[in-house]
Amino acid sequence: MLDTGIDVPEIVNLVFFKPVRSKTKFWQTIGRGTRLCPNLFGPGRHKEFFYIFDWCRNFEFFNQHPNITEGATAETLAKRLFAARVELVGEVDHKRSGTATASVEASSRPEHAEDTKKLSDGLAGECSMRSRA
Repeated sequence: MLDTGIDVPEIVNLVFFKPVRSKTKFWQTIGRGTRLCPNLFGPGRHKEFFYIFDWCRNFEFFNQHPNITEGATAETLAKRLFAARVELVGEVDHKRSGTATASVEASSRPEHAEDTKKLSDGLAGECSMRSRA
C-alpha cells in the first residue's frame, strides 16, 4: 500500500484494490502519483500525468460521504502494554521494598486491579525467592 512513508516519483499508475475509509490515507495515496519526475519517458519527456485505477469505488465513497471524520484514535496496543508493565513493575517494587502503601485498587486501571494484584504478588514472591538463592 502506497500510503505513508514512501516517495517514488516514477509512479504513473495507482491502483486501489481495497476499500479505503480514511480520507487522510486516501489523499496520501493519491499524493504518491503527484510527485514530479523529470525525464521519466526520455530526455525532455517529463512525467505530466498519472492514472488512478479505483476497483473498490473509493472515489464514490468519499463523494457520497464528504464530511467523514477520521474518528477517535485509541492508544496502541504497544503503548497499553508498556503502561501495564510499568504499573506492574511499580507494584512489584513497592512489595519488595516494603512500601506497599499504594494499593493496586488505586491504579490507573481499576478494571484490571485484581489481575494486576495477582501478577504483582506472584512476581514479588518470585523475586524474593530468587534473591534468597
